[in-house]
Amino acid sequence: MNKNEISEQNSEKKRVALASLFAAFLLTGLKLAVGLSTGSLGVLAEAAHSALDLVASAVTFLAIRLAALPPDATHTYGHGKIESLAALVETLLLLLTCVWIVTEAVRHLIHGQNPVRLSAWAFIVLLISIGIDFSRSRLLDKVAKKHKSHALEADALHFSIDMLSSLVVLLGLAGVWLAGFFAAGTLPAAMLGRADSLAALVVALIVATVSLRLGFKTVNALMDAGSAGDLKRMEALVEAIPDVLRISRLRLRESGKDNFVDLEIILPGHLNLTEAHDVTLEAEKAIQSLLPGADITIHFEPETQPQDFLSKMRNQAKMHGLDLHNIEMTSTGQATFVTLHAEADEDLSLFAAHAKAQDFERAVRTPQYEVLVHLEPRRITESCARLLPAGAQTEIPELTQAVTQCLKDHGGTGEFHKIRLLKAGGQLKLSFHCTMRGSENLRDCHHTISAIEKSLLRDCPELHSVSIHAEPG
Repeated sequence: MNKNEISEQNSEKKRVALASLFAAFLLTGLKLAVGLSTGSLGVLAEAAHSALDLVASAVTFLAIRLAALPPDATHTYGHGKIESLAALVETLLLLLTCVWIVTEAVRHLIHGQNPVRLSAWAFIVLLISIGIDFSRSRLLDKVAKKHKSHALEADALHFSIDMLSSLVVLLGLAGVWLAGFFAAGTLPAAMLGRADSLAALVVALIVATVSLRLGFKTVNALMDAGSAGDLKRMEALVEAIPDVLRISRLRLRESGKDNFVDLEIILPGHLNLTEAHDVTLEAEKAIQSLLPGADITIHFEPETQPQDFLSKMRNQAKMHGLDLHNIEMTSTGQATFVTLHAEADEDLSLFAAHAKAQDFERAVRTPQYEVLVHLEPRRITESCARLLPAGAQTEIPELTQAVTQCLKDHGGTGEFHKIRLLKAGGQLKLSFHCTMRGSENLRDCHHTISAIEKSLLRDCPELHSVSIHAEPG
């Protein structure tokens, strides 16, 4: 978007915000004059509502002027979130109005109120207000959607509420007028006579409901909660690109009318730099088709080959004083699960050995590989790694009870998590994390873990292997 288009966009937003400000000033004065002359609580509630709308419109106009400022050294993403802050201020002002309206309406319903002096001007002003609110809410909504302005959207919503609440107050005054056709003291006269206060309560309820909805939306915008629908559509578009193996990170944030996309994709390792760059350009075009003008940052990572990952694990194991064996890797398409046995000095406490295992896992972890370490005391021999065929994660609810009981039978707490059952090459592999006493030495802990594994293999003959990751409790 060039500078002329941005300037024209900002000018249009300022024009509609200024027109809204003048309309709010006019309606506030008319409603206040009629409310004081008739004594109608409903009309005075509308006047208070319009007065706060006047303040809100002024806040909106100021916010739009500030949001148009270009990015600077302090605000590198621009000043667009000022519009969201303005929308939040408007929401809080409306909720304060609701509190005052409800308080006055309840007081009048309980203690009575001065009789409403009906006047044709009350009906005329309310009808004028409905007409003005209808036209400006449509205009504001159109410009808000066109330029994705939260502040103008809040204004449009307020004036839509104004139109509805004015209609409710109009019905309340009509009820007071109808009460004059019934004898004083009768039930119809009493009910219709309270229609003005009841109308004020309805106005407060409408305003509070819609204001809270707008408030949640504004807070989400301030907290960078991207649209779930947009994220899913972006994910589908990017994953449809032939050389994109998968998406490892996708984030979306909004700042006023601007969208910022942060994307990380996994590409085949055989692509050269030019080919990888072409894929990122294609991904950028796909996102631009959904969010035109978005500021997009794309980072790509090569697919890590299993043999490369094995070398990385072995190097890191040596650095952390661990020996590895029984390494098995099972792919589910989205990720690869790695189970392995790591040997450490048998005199280490479980606290110390587990800390080593955690440091090792952090060093080798990638978006593609999830590693589960089975700790045991160091042995002399070391077996070779074995690569199983691609498999899939299987449902495991039937094993939960067996695992819990087995842990309790061996003096454990029965607490475990990250339970996973993988099927590959016709073999079922069970793995999970469980809690053990942290002060116990690694030799005794491994003896207990081995007994639990043997017990599970005995009780569940369909299992080919069991890998347990012990953690200090």
